[in-house]
Amino acid sequence: MKINAPLALWAILLTLLFINLALGQDEQKDWTAFSQGLEVGTKKKIKFKLTASVKVDATNPDGKAGLWARVDNEKKSNRGFFDNMHDRPITANTWTEYSIEGQITKKATYLIFGGLVYGNGAFLFDNFKLQIENPETGIFETIPLNNASFEKSLAENKIQGWGMPVPIGNNESVNGFTINLTDDAKDQNKAVAIIGEGVTKNQPNYIGPLEGYSPQIGSLITMLNNLKMRVAYTVGDLSQEELDYIMDKEANSIGALLAHLIATEKLFQIIIFEEREPNEEEMALLTDAMELGDLGRKHLKGKSVKQYLEEYSEVRKKTMELLKEKDDEWLLEIPEGSTLNNYYSWFHVMEHQSSHLGQILLLKKRIPENLDVKINSPKSVD
Repeated sequence: MKINAPLALWAILLTLLFINLALGQDEQKDWTAFSQGLEVGTKKKIKFKLTASVKVDATNPDGKAGLWARVDNEKKSNRGFFDNMHDRPITANTWTEYSIEGQITKKATYLIFGGLVYGNGAFLFDNFKLQIENPETGIFETIPLNNASFEKSLAENKIQGWGMPVPIGNNESVNGFTINLTDDAKDQNKAVAIIGEGVTKNQPNYIGPLEGYSPQIGSLITMLNNLKMRVAYTVGDLSQEELDYIMDKEANSIGALLAHLIATEKLFQIIIFEEREPNEEEMALLTDAMELGDLGRKHLKGKSVKQYLEEYSEVRKKTMELLKEKDDEWLLEIPEGSTLNNYYSWFHVMEHQSSHLGQILLLKKRIPENLDVKINSPKSVD
């Protein structure tokens, strides 16, 4: 249901929204978030204000929290307002009210909001409140939220009324975060507590040596992973139909390009680390994705973004394991029968990601707004 002015007549539809953390499916992250949201629509620009009480008991200097809010517009490539308090993180160990103020434009479709935490420690949230400007009167009116003060008990290991991308309760998540309710509340009886333990700092914008690897190999891996993160972020919100969309009879789908990146890295693992050509069985699995074209348009479809990103993470995990066995001298070696040293070969894998990321960004902008549920391949490749 879409919310239309005047605000006093708005019918509120609160939707549990899972945040797509597209840094990759199995990569270590040093942060997590929770959210809920509502569908919005307005005929003119209006303001909103999100407030909540937060308390932080960090166990290392990296521990911090924040509120966040994002306005999604009609076109995914045209993002609206976004604020995650990155420039003013919450670190105080006392209950304090914080706020985010933003704008909703005529192009807006969803307002998504919640809390997020970084690093190790206990991060407590309570009393979320959302106010949106009435477009007729200019007065801010309070929008009812689901379980805004976290008084409802956990239901099937989930916070009622909120979406959460990590396990809840006593189940430890893959990145070290757990969630519980606590009696240490700002008001009423309960607050939500996110606990970070053993969380390793992630530096997605860092290029340089990496613990456990020789210096140059560590730097290479940080470049490879940074570009992989950019690819995953770009495709993370696409449906299967959008992944399979083919712009014209000569184009590749975004899904096919993802398959191509995965297949190329597998091929380089065989050639560089195993020092051999792929066998017949391996080539049968790689050919469509390597060659793309008519074969790719015909066969590379039907997978979800989750499947692609899991495969991408799995092949990258193997690359990192294999590179851990090598050193900087190996990077400079030129294999017998080749004119390329190993460093150049893996540099090519890196810039290969960058080149196809540009294509993916272009193709994403060309996806029709009202894409049919069923996507048919061009007649020339049926």
